[in-house]
Amino acid sequence: MNLWYLAHPYSCKGLLKGKEWKNVELSIWKTCELMDKGYNIFNPLAHSVPIHEVKPREDAFWYELDLVILSKCEGIIMCNGLTSWKESKGCMLEYERALELGLEIREFEGL
Repeated sequence: MNLWYLAHPYSCKGLLKGKEWKNVELSIWKTCELMDKGYNIFNPLAHSVPIHEVKPREDAFWYELDLVILSKCEGIIMCNGLTSWKESKGCMLEYERALELGLEIREFEGL
């Protein structure tokens, strides 16, 4: 089974502050669309955000866990949310790690 990692912005700044759950919802819709196309997707927002709501943890904890999972994937799919993935600290960390690991990198908009 080929597993793909979905990189999607979570945090919102400025005028969009407080819209984090909208980004989670958008990421889940994109996950469903990719699954319908035959991709096996790990969506860190769908996994981590509900757990964080029950028992909050530092951002570093989630970044470390996500990067471990990313290392097990065939590739990463970069997605825009309410903001560009290029403006997201987490997405950029994931992107840079994917480059280091030599993973295939795709953009959602082109699939």
